[in-house]
Amino acid sequence: MKNRSNISGLEHLAASQWGMFTVAQAQILGFRRNQISRMVDAARVESMCYGVYRFVAGSEPVHADLKAAWLSVFPKETAAERLSKRPYDAVVASGTASVALGAGDFHMSPYTFIASSRRQTARADMRFLRCSLEDCDVVMLDGLPTTTPERTVFDLLRLDEDPSLVDGFMREVVQNRAHSFDFERLASLLGPIASRYGFPKGGAAFAADLVSRNAADVLMCRAGAELKGVLNGISDSDALEPETKKAGRYLFDALRDLGLDFEAEEMRETPSERNSTLAGEGS
Repeated sequence: MKNRSNISGLEHLAASQWGMFTVAQAQILGFRRNQISRMVDAARVESMCYGVYRFVAGSEPVHADLKAAWLSVFPKETAAERLSKRPYDAVVASGTASVALGAGDFHMSPYTFIASSRRQTARADMRFLRCSLEDCDVVMLDGLPTTTPERTVFDLLRLDEDPSLVDGFMREVVQNRAHSFDFERLASLLGPIASRYGFPKGGAAFAADLVSRNAADVLMCRAGAELKGVLNGISDSDALEPETKKAGRYLFDALRDLGLDFEAEEMRETPSERNSTLAGEGS
């Protein structure tokens, strides 16, 4: 009965940790290492990384290897215990964060974490960055504390990653996650390293260069698409027809000058003009 109770407790714990548990957590619940080995032999659990196992029943979570690495950082504590602490003891960062955010051409490994206290590891596929983090620089992503796109850009640049890859990350995070960069926060973060990249101190010029080259076009196109929908709704109102026609011609000319050409000729017509055109084609 005790063994069944232990198994039930371990399964319950794993269910709250993406189906995973650490050896240290299992030992706290009364398991011995040879018992875990027998569970592996029975194909009931599988090894994810040193000291971390996953119950094979159920689907594998997104970025399972990253979650296993994160659990291994403080193996005795549960995920719930760790996530309740502030500051977070390990935050996904740098290239690992870019992969978690679904943008850029970086590699998940080495699994990189910003640690709130000094950490060392013998694992070649894991590294820790010892520095402080503001609350505004952390976002929960798939259950893990992860650096925001702004902070991720800063970390990648301060670690001397290829600037062209950082550009690619910025473009894709805007496209794939519809992220709008917080210019003031980005400028504040980039301040200490701006001179290294040939920009004045303060970070504003550096941030402006990055955003204008990598995010402005995408944001402008998105704004244009949203504006198109709004104007379509307005142009469908006969009551506003005169105003729509007059304002629309000026607005679409301006949008076209900005490079936002999206079938403006059709949208220039008011409802009555379109109906008149259709009636003429029918006769």
